[in-house]
Amino acid sequence: SAFTFTPSPSFARARSSASTLRMNAESAEVKEIKVGVIGCGRIGLVHLGAITKAPNVKPVIVSNPTVSKAEAAAKQYGVDRFSSDAMDVITDPEVDAVWICSPSQFHADQIKACAANGKHVFCEKPIATDLAETVEAINEMNEAGLKLMIGLQRRFDQNFIRVKKAIIDKEVGDTIMVRCCCSNLLFDRLV
Repeated sequence: SAFTFTPSPSFARARSSASTLRMNAESAEVKEIKVGVIGCGRIGLVHLGAITKAPNVKPVIVSNPTVSKAEAAAKQYGVDRFSSDAMDVITDPEVDAVWICSPSQFHADQIKACAANGKHVFCEKPIATDLAETVEAINEMNEAGLKLMIGLQRRFDQNFIRVKKAIIDKEVGDTIMVRCCCSNLLFDRLV
């Protein structure tokens, strides 16, 4: 069966005004963003490391089904609370945004639970393991008026930006497919 992505009216309004930003930096109040992290495996720890270095962002709770991993991550990154249950992160009234770093098969349900609980989401790819769940998760976040960002680790990589520019500028002819091989060998040595 076919699926259609239908943006909500609030999403359409946001898209139409997305190119306009007006802000008075002197009067802008800086709010601390409190986040919860679901999943304390390798990628969850990478995100926790970045979160703890970001200005005005504070991790307040982490979860992992193996609670000893959640406890170790909390201790390592100075997070006050930990749990074995992702719903403890999603329903926590102190949490503004949730980082979903769990296995892929849980992403869609966790995104939808975040939408139901008024939480913005950063989720590691993919959104879901099938198209129907992907569309449902996106639509629920849009209908709730919440932000959803998917972690594509190469999104801001200068080499990928250069390839995209070459395609857009028609430097390479008609592009059918781009296939890239990447390695985290250097990254793994630095961490």
